[in-house]
Amino acid sequence: MISCKIDGLDIELPSSGISVLFGPTGVGKSTLLRKLCGHVPFKGEHIFNDQIIANSKTTIAVEKRNFGYLSQHNTLVVSLTVKQNLQIAVDFSSEYVADEYYQQIISMCSLDKLLGRNCRNLSGGETQLVSFACMLLLRPKWLLLDEPFSALDMSLKHRLLNKFKAWLEEHETPVLYVSHDVNEVALIADNIVILNKASKAVVQSYDDLIKDVDSEFVTQNLLLNTLVAEPILVGEELLQLGLIDSEIERLIWVQANDVEISSKLMIEVPVADISISLSPLERSSILNQLQGIVEVIGEEVLGYQYLSIALGTQSVTARLTKKSVGDLDLQVGKGCYVCFKTPRLRA
Repeated sequence: MISCKIDGLDIELPSSGISVLFGPTGVGKSTLLRKLCGHVPFKGEHIFNDQIIANSKTTIAVEKRNFGYLSQHNTLVVSLTVKQNLQIAVDFSSEYVADEYYQQIISMCSLDKLLGRNCRNLSGGETQLVSFACMLLLRPKWLLLDEPFSALDMSLKHRLLNKFKAWLEEHETPVLYVSHDVNEVALIADNIVILNKASKAVVQSYDDLIKDVDSEFVTQNLLLNTLVAEPILVGEELLQLGLIDSEIERLIWVQANDVEISSKLMIEVPVADISISLSPLERSSILNQLQGIVEVIGEEVLGYQYLSIALGTQSVTARLTKKSVGDLDLQVGKGCYVCFKTPRLRA
């Protein structure tokens, strides 16, 4: 467990997975990361896996904490090549860096063709990728990431984040990740820490958060559902996927869009694109009609109600008018069909 009692904030984080720090601009997300890594002093206590990092009596020096901190700013030696910067990280790593591990990081960050490039000539996105690779080569025991991929286009960012999540499952390194992008949060968050301007923090699992359909996060921020599926049928134009961990067969049609096919694929379904039916739609252009069960119905917000609908072990959030909820007589536990057009796919 990671315990942070800092300047009035009291936060406990799990020592695995990705915890996303989310909140409005100016609430102190970046400052909190800098306090945790030791760059900014604070009053309170910071404990990492039963080890006291800092309190009123003792403080472990920044260079001895072995935390990996990455901001949006360039931290590379720009007079050197990409490969030389990576070698610096290897030389200062807390553990021996085997060639297999080195190549894994190069592949995940797509740096093969950049190794000989001078860092002065990198784009903003390339600079962020190299900086991220350098941090991972240092073998830190905690990753503190402050919008580390803000300069990447959405497609590249999603590919990298999916690879990063798979890497984390293997290496079990906890992450505290600052993001303003709710779609990015939906893609990566295991847990979420919501900061507000009253200097309070709420920590809960992302799955629990999106089922709290009356929360400010859902009603004012959530734009996108993410579902995990596996390929069933691969065609030239459309893919048919099966929803993972579904008690019954739920098949989804998606556009191929030249996405690299892997064993697990991420589907993005905008909240506003979901409609609900009590029976399958016949002779409809809507290809995706998935059986679900209503699990939560929120209060009215400006004429709309948000619903959480279970699709096996996964859930989606839908926004319906109050009239539609009444006309369909939707209630918790009632069966329905979640309908949406062909969604986007992220490998």
